[in-house]
Amino acid sequence: MKRILYLSGIIVLFTSCQLNDSSTVTSLENHEIELKFGEQVFIQEKGLTVLFSDLIEESRCPESVMCAWAGNAEVAIQINSDDIRLNSYKDPNKVSISGYEIELISVTPYPKDTGGIQKEEYVVKLMVSKKSS
Repeated sequence: MKRILYLSGIIVLFTSCQLNDSSTVTSLENHEIELKFGEQVFIQEKGLTVLFSDLIEESRCPESVMCAWAGNAEVAIQINSDDIRLNSYKDPNKVSISGYEIELISVTPYPKDTGGIQKEEYVVKLMVSKKSS
Protein backbone atom coordinates (compact mmCIF):
# COMPACT_ATOMS: atom_id res chain seq x y z
CA MET A 1 0.00 0.00 0.00
CA LYS A 2 2.81 2.43 0.87
CA ARG A 3 4.50 1.60 -2.44
CA ILE A 4 1.30 2.43 -4.37
CA LEU A 5 0.93 5.76 -2.56
CA TYR A 6 4.60 6.57 -3.17
CA LEU A 7 4.34 5.76 -6.90
CA SER A 8 1.09 7.74 -7.17
CA GLY A 9 2.80 10.74 -5.60
CA ILE A 10 5.69 10.54 -8.06
CA ILE A 11 3.29 10.28 -11.02
CA VAL A 12 1.32 13.31 -9.81
CA LEU A 13 4.54 15.26 -9.31
CA PHE A 14 5.85 14.55 -12.81
CA THR A 15 2.54 15.14 -14.59
CA SER A 16 1.87 18.42 -12.81
CA CYS A 17 5.32 19.95 -13.49
CA GLN A 18 4.95 21.20 -17.03
CA LEU A 19 6.87 24.45 -16.65
CA ASN A 20 9.10 23.84 -19.65
CA ASP A 21 6.76 22.20 -22.12
CA SER A 22 7.86 22.56 -25.69
CA SER A 23 6.40 21.87 -29.06
CA THR A 24 7.55 22.26 -32.63
CA VAL A 25 6.04 24.32 -35.41
CA THR A 26 7.37 23.32 -38.82
CA SER A 27 6.19 26.24 -40.96
CA LEU A 28 4.93 29.74 -40.27
CA GLU A 29 2.81 32.01 -42.39
CA ASN A 30 0.95 34.38 -40.06
CA HIS A 31 0.77 31.82 -37.29
CA GLU A 32 -0.77 32.37 -33.85
CA ILE A 33 1.02 30.72 -30.95
CA GLU A 34 -0.45 30.34 -27.45
CA LEU A 35 2.09 29.80 -24.71
CA LYS A 36 1.43 29.05 -21.07
CA PHE A 37 3.76 30.62 -18.54
CA GLY A 38 7.11 28.78 -18.84
CA GLU A 39 6.15 27.05 -22.10
CA GLN A 40 8.22 27.25 -25.28
CA VAL A 41 7.78 26.45 -28.94
CA PHE A 42 10.45 25.67 -31.52
CA ILE A 43 9.87 27.16 -34.98
CA GLN A 44 11.73 24.69 -37.12
CA GLU A 45 11.62 26.73 -40.34
CA LYS A 46 13.95 29.43 -38.95
CA GLY A 47 15.40 27.70 -35.92
CA LEU A 48 13.63 30.03 -33.48
CA THR A 49 12.77 29.04 -29.94
CA VAL A 50 10.08 31.22 -28.35
CA LEU A 51 9.60 31.02 -24.57
CA PHE A 52 7.09 32.83 -22.32
CA SER A 53 9.59 33.45 -19.53
CA ASP A 54 8.00 36.00 -17.19
CA LEU A 55 5.14 38.33 -16.36
CA ILE A 56 6.79 41.66 -15.58
CA GLU A 57 3.73 43.84 -14.94
CA GLU A 58 0.01 43.27 -14.43
CA SER A 59 -1.73 46.60 -13.99
CA ARG A 60 -4.80 46.03 -16.19
CA CYS A 61 -8.03 47.34 -14.74
CA PRO A 62 -10.02 44.41 -13.31
CA GLU A 63 -13.35 43.50 -14.89
CA SER A 64 -16.33 45.36 -13.40
CA VAL A 65 -14.09 48.07 -11.88
CA MET A 66 -14.05 51.68 -13.06
CA CYS A 67 -10.45 52.80 -13.69
CA ALA A 68 -8.81 55.97 -15.00
CA TRP A 69 -6.89 53.97 -17.61
CA ALA A 70 -6.97 50.45 -19.07
CA GLY A 71 -3.66 49.39 -17.51
CA ASN A 72 -1.00 47.17 -19.03
CA ALA A 73 0.30 43.63 -18.95
CA GLU A 74 4.01 43.39 -19.74
CA VAL A 75 5.51 39.99 -20.52
CA ALA A 76 9.05 38.76 -21.07
CA ILE A 77 9.54 36.55 -24.09
CA GLN A 78 12.80 34.83 -24.87
CA ILE A 79 13.51 34.34 -28.56
CA ASN A 80 16.55 32.09 -28.88
CA SER A 81 18.95 33.92 -26.55
CA ASP A 82 17.33 37.37 -26.92
CA ASP A 83 15.11 38.63 -24.09
CA ILE A 84 12.34 40.94 -25.23
CA ARG A 85 9.45 42.61 -23.47
CA LEU A 86 6.05 43.06 -25.03
CA ASN A 87 3.06 45.02 -23.73
CA SER A 88 -0.67 44.65 -24.04
CA TYR A 89 -1.40 48.38 -24.03
CA LYS A 90 1.86 50.35 -24.18
CA ASP A 91 4.63 50.12 -26.77
CA PRO A 92 6.27 47.95 -27.79
CA ASN A 93 3.65 45.33 -28.51
CA LYS A 94 5.65 43.82 -31.38
CA VAL A 95 9.26 43.28 -32.39
CA SER A 96 11.15 42.22 -35.49
CA ILE A 97 13.77 39.52 -35.04
CA SER A 98 15.48 36.98 -37.33
CA GLY A 99 13.23 37.85 -40.28
CA TYR A 100 10.01 37.53 -38.28
CA GLU A 101 7.64 39.97 -36.66
CA ILE A 102 6.34 38.83 -33.28
CA GLU A 103 3.29 40.64 -31.91
CA LEU A 104 1.56 40.24 -28.56
CA ILE A 105 -2.14 39.63 -29.28
CA SER A 106 -3.43 38.90 -25.78
CA VAL A 107 -2.59 38.04 -22.18
CA THR A 108 -5.12 35.89 -20.33
CA PRO A 109 -6.75 35.54 -17.89
CA TYR A 110 -7.98 39.09 -17.57
CA PRO A 111 -7.89 40.36 -13.94
CA LYS A 112 -11.05 40.22 -11.87
CA ASP A 113 -11.79 42.26 -8.77
CA THR A 114 -11.99 39.08 -6.69
CA GLY A 115 -8.28 38.43 -6.27
CA GLY A 116 -4.87 37.82 -7.75
CA ILE A 117 -3.77 35.50 -10.50
CA GLN A 118 -0.79 33.19 -10.15
CA LYS A 119 1.89 33.52 -12.87
CA GLU A 120 1.39 29.87 -13.78
CA GLU A 121 -2.19 30.67 -14.86
CA TYR A 122 -1.17 33.18 -17.54
CA VAL A 123 -1.24 32.45 -21.27
CA VAL A 124 0.06 34.73 -24.02
CA LYS A 125 -1.11 34.68 -27.60
CA LEU A 126 1.49 35.79 -30.14
CA MET A 127 1.20 36.38 -33.87
CA VAL A 128 4.36 35.28 -35.66
CA SER A 129 4.66 36.32 -39.28
CA LYS A 130 7.40 36.56 -41.85
CA LYS A 131 8.70 40.08 -42.08
CA SER A 132 8.03 41.59 -45.48
CA SER A 133 11.15 42.72 -47.31
